Amino acid sequence: MKFSKLSGKSYPVNIAQVPTEKLEGLCRTLFIAVPLLKEDPNLL
Repeated sequence: MKFSKLSGKSYPVNIAQVPTEKLEGLCRTLFIAVPLLKEDPNLL
């Protein structure tokens, strides 16, 4: 999930940081999803 950016204040600043932004988004998603799936594996 990508949100709109504020010019000059948001990450990523340049195109080389986009892969890092995507990886960080995946990590944050998994930090939320893993405890929920552990509690109820049938959510998938």
